[in-house]
Amino acid sequence: LSQLSDQGMPWGSFAEPVGSTQTNADGRFSINGAIDGRWQVKVNADGYSELLHKLEIKGAVPELSLVVLHGAAVRGLVKDAAGAPVPQARVALVLHGSQAHQFYKSFGAQSGMGAAAGGEGSESASAGEDGRFEFKNVPPGTYLALASDADGALAQRDDLVIREAEDLDGLELVIALKGAAEITVLEDGKPLEGVRVELWRGFGAVAGPLSGVTNAQGVVLIKNLADGTYTIRTDKDTSEWDSEAMKKRSFVVKPGETARYTLELKPMSGVYLHGTLTMHGKNVFSVCVLVGLGPLKNIFKQGTVDANGRFEFRNLTPGSYELHARVANDSVPAIVTFKFDKEGEYPVSHDFRGFTVSGSVTTPANDAPERAQVRMMLRPHSQVTGELVNWLRGEASCDSDGVFSFDNVATGTYTLTATLAGVGSVEREIEVTNGDLAIDFNITRTSGDLTIKISKLVGKPVRSGFGVVVPSLEDASGKAISLPSADDAFFMISEGVEKTLRTLPPGKYTLVLGAPGYLAKRVPNVTVEVGKTARVEVELVAAAELRVTFTNTDITQEQCADAVLVYLDAAGREVPLEASLFDTWATPPAFSKPTVAAQYLGPEVTQVKIRVTGFAEVIVPVQFEAGKLLSAEVTLAPG
Repeated sequence: LSQLSDQGMPWGSFAEPVGSTQTNADGRFSINGAIDGRWQVKVNADGYSELLHKLEIKGAVPELSLVVLHGAAVRGLVKDAAGAPVPQARVALVLHGSQAHQFYKSFGAQSGMGAAAGGEGSESASAGEDGRFEFKNVPPGTYLALASDADGALAQRDDLVIREAEDLDGLELVIALKGAAEITVLEDGKPLEGVRVELWRGFGAVAGPLSGVTNAQGVVLIKNLADGTYTIRTDKDTSEWDSEAMKKRSFVVKPGETARYTLELKPMSGVYLHGTLTMHGKNVFSVCVLVGLGPLKNIFKQGTVDANGRFEFRNLTPGSYELHARVANDSVPAIVTFKFDKEGEYPVSHDFRGFTVSGSVTTPANDAPERAQVRMMLRPHSQVTGELVNWLRGEASCDSDGVFSFDNVATGTYTLTATLAGVGSVEREIEVTNGDLAIDFNITRTSGDLTIKISKLVGKPVRSGFGVVVPSLEDASGKAISLPSADDAFFMISEGVEKTLRTLPPGKYTLVLGAPGYLAKRVPNVTVEVGKTARVEVELVAAAELRVTFTNTDITQEQCADAVLVYLDAAGREVPLEASLFDTWATPPAFSKPTVAAQYLGPEVTQVKIRVTGFAEVIVPVQFEAGKLLSAEVTLAPG
């Protein structure tokens, strides 16, 4: 018997075991400890498939009548395109509609995760040296069968029907022929020797030997690549994570073919920001995050601060940015804002003044176990919006005495929140100016919950993206409130999925939902009341996308990626551009010719104005249709 909570995993419920027992001769059982809430009963019996039964308890605990079924054996072979067996292949059977199935659709299919789908609804096994595999006691249902080899190459067969007590033999999963990539690295037009090149798919590096070092001609050949789209990173990059680089460096590998890609590094092009970040003259930082503002809000770069406090970011687009310096990834950011009017070198040296924010918290029971469950969040006031609001903050736990402390907090304005899950939260604005602060909180039962249901998905996103929904709540002033848990920052997207945001302060809010490939949805007047759960059902509409190619032969893909886009409505008014940071977590499309992509087109957009450097702007008319890929070819005049 396990209690279910959606606080632990953004892609589904987390089952916390409470107790277990065995049935008697009559098949009866009893487990104590169930209280009001969502629960799961798991039944395992020799010769039968595993049974998972979910229920919600309100008041009296119902008596259950559970039926276990005889499972089926599934046997088969994993082989390569030439018919040879693939030894030690990873094999998975993923039940349609399950948590594991949704996880794979959202993450695995586009990230090179292969048969790594896991969780509820997934059966996994390893093939032997002869490529053969066997599953026992597989529950009846419809499955997606997956197999992957050591290089991440994938075989799959969908809509596989398993019936009760009917074994399935002879399932063959064929891994496609491998390809290769020949990558040439140049710096200011000259071959660059000794550069380590690493390939990424989606939000992660491809594991194993799928990387290499350039030779004297600046060339590296990487073999045994599964077919699909890849992006390139090098050890010359100044950012650990770079949304712009991910957008510009993509290519496609086809089975049995060698893809060729030339990566030209221009270390002194664009804006070169570098210098030192210290606090009271000492280096305390290890991480620095640079976030674009305004028209550049989809730019996100994460770099490092070395032992001497030095940092650098190269090839920046002119504009406004916030730099968040952090001691660690969960610490409170220290913020400095930059505005670059033109390309060039910008050396800076910024010494923050930092202090300690500490205090104590009392709770309704005010005993040691309850006090130790209180979570503290310290969020700086900044211009960053969207997905990053609930990440660029510091978090800490109270000890058994209810005491908390945040060190190295730079001067500025912050929101400090104390939350006891399921009970209440207290939020205060504080100003750190010229000394340490001591602040005490008293948490009472003053919170409510909000359940969000995605009732319908209209259209299918143009791109295979990172399938999550990002919720945020804005108060009457338009300020985003701190969500109590980092796990609330996003949840998996599917029609009918529900997510409950718990322990919210009472009030009237605007709920904002964003999802990669879908238009943002704003729901005003959402009221959260103490001790109650508000419900909101939302339809999300897939955005349209316009891809524009050119008859001009002197336009490069890099120029296209840097093109300035303006969306206009029927009256010629500018429509704000939408963006999702999670788009950079998925592998971007690799275009066959230089292409400008205008994403997140909504029904109000009737024209897209495009300006490519060195050419006159052009206006392309568009007509919205949910999930529609629009295309146009134009000729640009010099200008």
